[in-house]
Amino acid sequence: MNEITESVLAYRECVRHLWNSYFLRVNWVESEWDYREYFDDISRRLFEQTVVKQVSEGSSVEQTSTGFYPTIRVVPCLGPLGLEALWGKAQGTTTEWQVIQLKSAEHEFHFIDFFDWTVERTMDHQYCRVRLTKSQELAAYLGCDFLLESPHVQFFTSS
Repeated sequence: MNEITESVLAYRECVRHLWNSYFLRVNWVESEWDYREYFDDISRRLFEQTVVKQVSEGSSVEQTSTGFYPTIRVVPCLGPLGLEALWGKAQGTTTEWQVIQLKSAEHEFHFIDFFDWTVERTMDHQYCRVRLTKSQELAAYLGCDFLLESPHVQFFTSS
C-alpha cells in the first residue's frame, strides 16, 4: 500500500478554505440546498484533482454506488487505550451517531469524505467519514459508516 495522507489532507484543507472563505459569505438567492449541491460538486472535482489524479497512476480510484472509495483505506492511529470513534445507525433519512471504542488495528475502513456537523458556520472537517468493510471484532457493524477524527488517521491506496 502507498501512503497518500499528504494528498488527502491537502484536499481537506482546500475544501475547508473554499467553504470558510467564500461559500459561507455568499448571499445565495437560491435555497441552501442549491448552493450546498454546488459546493459538493466543486468538492468532488477538487478531490479528483488533488487526490485521485495524484495517486492513481493509471489505476482506478472510483467511488462505489454506495458511496465509499474501495481503493482508499483509512487507518486509525490507535493510542494505548485505542481510539474513540462514532458509528452511524441509520434512522430513516438521518443518522444517529453513537460512541464506540476501537481497540485493535484489524479493522478495514474505506474513505467516503470529510465530515462536519454544520453548514451554517465555519467548517473544520474534524471527522473523516469511512465505511467499515472488514472486521472480526466489529462484525456486527460491517457496512456501517464511522466518523474518525481527521488528525488521528492515515490514508493509503492499494494502487
